[in-house]
Amino acid sequence: MPLGGKILFMKLAALFFALLFFQQHPSGQLECVVAITKENVLYIGIDNPIEVLIERTSKNAVFIKSNNGYIENHGGNNFIIRPHRRGFTEIEIFRIFKRDTLLVCTRLFRVKELPLPVGIFGNLRRPIVSKRTIKIFGGLRAVLEDSEYDLPIEVKEYSVIITRDTAVVGISKNIGPRYNTKTELLLQNLQPGDNIYVTNIIVNMGYELRRILPLEYTVTE
Repeated sequence: MPLGGKILFMKLAALFFALLFFQQHPSGQLECVVAITKENVLYIGIDNPIEVLIERTSKNAVFIKSNNGYIENHGGNNFIIRPHRRGFTEIEIFRIFKRDTLLVCTRLFRVKELPLPVGIFGNLRRPIVSKRTIKIFGGLRAVLEDSEYDLPIEVKEYSVIITRDTAVVGISKNIGPRYNTKTELLLQNLQPGDNIYVTNIIVNMGYELRRILPLEYTVTE
C-alpha cells in the first residue's frame, strides 16, 4: 500500500476508534444541572424536591446517589432527597446508558436545619387575649413562619403558668397539644390583668425533638 494510503487508513482508523469510545462513554462529554425547586439549600428531615437534567439524555435515564440521606425517585428526572445530618451533601449524577450506569458529574449542597417553629393558640398573634378566646382554642399548636415548607409539627408537651399580681395562681403541665383538666380549670378562673406564660414547649419536628420559645399573654376581660 502506498505511503499516502497507509496514512489515510491510519487517520480513518483513529477516527473510528474515537467515535466508538465517545459512544460507549458519553458521560464524560455531557453537562448536568441539579435544580432545587424551592431554595438553594437542602433541609434536614423533610422532603426536598430536586430536578436533575443531563444534556442529550432522556429523563428516564437519570439516576442519582447521595452521601447524606434518603433519595426517592418521583418520576423521570424528579427526585426527593431527605438529608439526615447538618453540613453538606454530595449528589452524584449518573446516566443509564445501555447496560451501564455512568457517572456524569457531582454537585455539593449545603444542608441546614429548618427555623424553629413558634407556638400559637389558634390564630392568636397578639400578646393580649380574652378569657373566652383562650378557652375556645382548646390547646397549643406550632407552626413554621415565613417558610415555603408546610411541615406538620407535633406539640409533645408544654406548661401553662398563671400569675396574678405577684402571686402564682397555678402551674399545669400538658402532655400533647390539648389542654388537660387542670389547665382548663385555671383558664376558667382567669381574671382581667392575669398573665399567662407558656413555657417548656417541646415539639416533634419529624426528625428530632426541639424546645421552642415561650409565650406570654395578658388577659383583658
